[in-house]
Amino acid sequence: MPYQPSVTLCINPSDPQHPHVQAGGNKFCTTCGAAIALRERYIPLKKLGTGGFSVIYSIWDLQTQTERVLKILLENGAKARQLFQQEAAILTSLNHPGVPRVEPDGYFHLPASNSQRDLFCLVMEKIDGQTLEAILDKYDRGCPEEMVRDWFGQALEILQVLHSRQIIHRDLKPSNLMLRQETNRLVLIDFGGAKKRRSRQHSVSAAESSTRLYSPGYSPPEQSSGRDVEPAADFYALGRTTIELLTGQPPSELEDPVTKELSWRHLVQVSSSFADLLDELVQEDARLRPTSATAIEQRLLQNPPIETQPSVYQAIHQLSLNGWKRSQLIATYLTHRLAQISKQRSPQLVNQMHQIAARTTNLFAETIRKQSPPSTFQTHNTTSQGSHTLRQATQRKLSTSRFASIPFVTKIGRSLTNITRSLWRLTTQVGHAGIDTIRAIVWSAIAAVVGTSIGFIFGYFSPLGIAVNSFLVEYLPQLMTDSQIATEAESIVFASAGLFTALGLTALGVFDQRRRYFISALLGASGYVLGWLCWTLITPYMGIWSLPATVCVAIAFLVSGLGLRRHRFFHATVAAVSTAIVFTILVRLNLFPALIFHLSPQPSWFELQLYATFFGAIAAISSCCLGISHYILIPCWRWLQR
Repeated sequence: MPYQPSVTLCINPSDPQHPHVQAGGNKFCTTCGAAIALRERYIPLKKLGTGGFSVIYSIWDLQTQTERVLKILLENGAKARQLFQQEAAILTSLNHPGVPRVEPDGYFHLPASNSQRDLFCLVMEKIDGQTLEAILDKYDRGCPEEMVRDWFGQALEILQVLHSRQIIHRDLKPSNLMLRQETNRLVLIDFGGAKKRRSRQHSVSAAESSTRLYSPGYSPPEQSSGRDVEPAADFYALGRTTIELLTGQPPSELEDPVTKELSWRHLVQVSSSFADLLDELVQEDARLRPTSATAIEQRLLQNPPIETQPSVYQAIHQLSLNGWKRSQLIATYLTHRLAQISKQRSPQLVNQMHQIAARTTNLFAETIRKQSPPSTFQTHNTTSQGSHTLRQATQRKLSTSRFASIPFVTKIGRSLTNITRSLWRLTTQVGHAGIDTIRAIVWSAIAAVVGTSIGFIFGYFSPLGIAVNSFLVEYLPQLMTDSQIATEAESIVFASAGLFTALGLTALGVFDQRRRYFISALLGASGYVLGWLCWTLITPYMGIWSLPATVCVAIAFLVSGLGLRRHRFFHATVAAVSTAIVFTILVRLNLFPALIFHLSPQPSWFELQLYATFFGAIAAISSCCLGISHYILIPCWRWLQR
């Protein structure tokens, strides 16, 4: 007997209670009258979620008596329909366990009847299991390497199938990778952004080549900028996804704000060959990434995961804890380990190692004899005998191993190389940060001076200043004193200085911010005007302390509108408070005048220099503080969290 669900849904978008829960036996909605079963076959059960352009439901297929997934397009635009149809065509053409199965008739269109608009539907296989994002939540410090390598290999297999059919997924990330509950095999989901590669004969301009779709932290630069993408874009996303699975931290938290490189190796113990491969996958330049899944898979097979070995430090630590007998075992382990990992023969180097080993053994045994308690060494003769035994055992192991290359020498070389590389990277990053901060200081100061000059001209030598004075006197008379009525045009100077400072920093873009010129200009000008109002209101009560308050308000608004991608409120607070503190110190030391505003109704060009100096100093100091916050405080805070 066919199964009939006890509860269903009416998914008609025009239903006032959409989605409207219905009794299982209902064939039509009790409110809008729409048919419950789509195409007399698919019965909606529950809503699973909503994406950017679609809503997803769990449905029951009356024909196959199985549970499936229904995806309905929310957008009615032509481009959205094209992408939706493209997703359906791609999934229908694929027949792989790593991709949700879609039957040939899985895509269909329901014309508007009871609904106010057409419904474009896609029915696909329901994957029972968890996403890798959900699995990662169970591992605070990242998943084990063996597990991640297995997922990595399965993802490569899926990408190999896609790329062989000229399909780029373009949205690979932990939330779009699922493990089937019954087979524990990986499935790549959400093909809403997938696209077919164009042949070179049909290539088009960059503006028309690719729909701009990206996931912050996972999409490569060429995809984020809307350029056409190659398989290397999927490899970039796979590399960043794998690093997140290994470390337990999202790529955005590992990314260097200057170089955009991921600093992650110190967070996890992983084989160097696998780490090198991942670093190649996440190169910012697509030309430096591997070009095919086959090449990546071959490298993965050639470099299996290394077995975790006790370190030399651990061996020495055990020696200090357990005494002489442990030292014999450790010496045997160390010499055996050296012999085991040697592959080439070098007699001259072996002789040198014999001499070094003999001297080291004597010194090692003598040190143990002097520093160990009597209970460990009963007599001096016993110690001498043990030292002789250790020396003989070590030399015997060395003589039979026939070293060709000394692995720890190679490791020392690699360590020195890594240290040099890290120091060079640190120097480069510091240099870039310093240069960017200096550029921000100079550029913002110039922009502030230009804005101040323009505001000065418009405020005091144009009808705009008169209009502003009239408005303020009429609508804000409580703010005006007899000495200020004719000087309120300086609010125009404030607004212009804030506007140009914000535009200058936004155009420069050294703090990895979004270039939102309108918002930055609006908040920059508004913040400076609010600072001016603050100055006007509190100067009679606070005297010289009104200047730091004015600066704090102005900079807080300005930095908040710069479009910083992360920690914007922290940056705004640091920049505002730090700049205010600097001005407080300058005022207290009589290095800067506390009362420089409310000049004469017609100030001279000399007084313009006071305005320009003040706003230029604000811009320069706040840019310096913002650079310190962006390049020093936030990276240090992230490092402490690790």
